Amino acid sequence: MEGRDSWQRQLELAVAWNRVDIAQTEIFTEERHLESSDLEKAMFSSLVGQKPDFVRLLLENGVSLGGVLAPEGKLVYLYNNMSSCFFLSQMARRVQVQNQGLFVRGRTKLEHGAMISMSHVAMEVRHLLGSFTQYIYLTDSHDDDSAWTCFRICIDAQEAGKQKASRDPGTDLFLWAVLHHNRELAEIAWEQCKDCMCAALAASKILKKMAGEVNDAEETELMMELASVYEKHAIGLFSECHRCDEERAQRLLIRVSLSWGRTTCIRLALEADDKSFIAHSGVQVTSPPTQSHWFHLATSKKSNPANQGSSTTMLLTQIWCGELAVDNPLWRVFVSMVFFPLIYTGFLGFRHDEVIERAKRNDDIITMETVTGTLRANSYELFDHPSTKQLKPLGFWARLAGLYDSPQVKFYWNIVSYFAFLFLFAVVLMVDFQCTPSWTEVLLYIWVASLVCEEVRQLFHDPDGFGFRKKVKIHMNDLWNILDVLSIVFFIVGLVCRLTVELFYTGKVLLCIDFIIFCLRLIAIFTISKTLGPKIII
Repeated sequence: MEGRDSWQRQLELAVAWNRVDIAQTEIFTEERHLESSDLEKAMFSSLVGQKPDFVRLLLENGVSLGGVLAPEGKLVYLYNNMSSCFFLSQMARRVQVQNQGLFVRGRTKLEHGAMISMSHVAMEVRHLLGSFTQYIYLTDSHDDDSAWTCFRICIDAQEAGKQKASRDPGTDLFLWAVLHHNRELAEIAWEQCKDCMCAALAASKILKKMAGEVNDAEETELMMELASVYEKHAIGLFSECHRCDEERAQRLLIRVSLSWGRTTCIRLALEADDKSFIAHSGVQVTSPPTQSHWFHLATSKKSNPANQGSSTTMLLTQIWCGELAVDNPLWRVFVSMVFFPLIYTGFLGFRHDEVIERAKRNDDIITMETVTGTLRANSYELFDHPSTKQLKPLGFWARLAGLYDSPQVKFYWNIVSYFAFLFLFAVVLMVDFQCTPSWTEVLLYIWVASLVCEEVRQLFHDPDGFGFRKKVKIHMNDLWNILDVLSIVFFIVGLVCRLTVELFYTGKVLLCIDFIIFCLRLIAIFTISKTLGPKIII
């Protein structure tokens, strides 16, 4: 017992002095067998003192993070002992604004050392990740004090049990290190996460969000650099998973992560604008649905492109093609867009037709094996497939709607119409620009009015519930949206001048400049990488 107390005191001193070399040579020897519980105190001291070398050493010697962070209040203690950082200041400001600077349960204000609860952390992390996520720690608005609405982590014992069971201590430590800007500790904690890929993408999203809010240019650069590092981590991890098992790697993309607000890797990558990760060929691949889902997928009125198709079908390509088969040659799609009756001759393939063909093959296999008496055990799974009797061919209107509702077809028609708009604009400026507006010029005005309506629709369309002001801010952060607004403003000013006799030629000059802006807007189609193509634009 005395020997145990002796080396524990030695370990405490080594941690206090940050002497990893002494711990390696004097304490962690081959003769001494140490339990995880014996090292948990030293591990917690290393975390509070931000000593990554000791943290790695203790993990290598068998310390369990679950044992270190499991006791109630340990994680809260880490957040309450964070040194000054952007996350802490933002959380203090947000809580103070929400509660009008009131005292927290009789203690001093948050910015002056008040206790941080995990609910404060959950609300701030949700702000950084996005409103599409849920709170990573359960919260409840139980009002015990008239001056402050106290948010608790767990609502009751049952929810607390669920929360404890679903949380990963490695993820909790990684999130704390990322928010604290401790790069070395974050790297060590990331290796301990159960869901490393989702954690890396979440870190990328959090860091990019904080980089957009911080005012220090140097700190912004460091955050963006670290976000890029974690995006590369996610790419490397997924590449290795995809190399070993493509199907399971593909399912990782759409698996809901409980540790990160019930979101998916693909959603985090899209929200974080991690184009390099999205451009990975394996990211665009989705595994086939389980055989018990075939009938539901085939007969569902609203198709789910992310879950249909064969194992070689691209995830984004399925969304891109809609109800059309993904292996249709591009020239056939173009021809069918103009001569739509060809879709009733089998000229253009539909995914529903592929499901029917697959069902026919399954029926033939079952019939053959039943007649010959060679029905294998794994063949019984084929009964989960829909039979040809259950599947009905697409009707007249269903095929027509499937063609023109396809995002691919809509995009191509949009490009054609935009070129037609530019052609009409050029004709009006060079050939048909008269003192009295002609019918072609009136048609141009109507066309621009439709573009104005579309721009207004984009501003007011708020499926994520951001609110109008935030939606406008997000909308105007995009260079191409700024060009859209600029082109519309130039057109309105040019039109007013053009209808004024004294400013007739000034109006024409302004409309010519506006034509150039409209042409620049067309470049947006070619700004995305060749792998993604126009799928991001649509």
